[in-house]
Amino acid sequence: MGVEKEKLASLDRDGIINVVSQQ
Repeated sequence: MGVEKEKLASLDRDGIINVVSQQ
C-alpha cells in the first residue's frame, strides 16, 4: 500500500483528480 501512496503523489502533479478519486 505504501507504494500506491507514493504513485498517487506523483500522479497528483499530473492528475490531481486521480488522487481525489482514490481518497
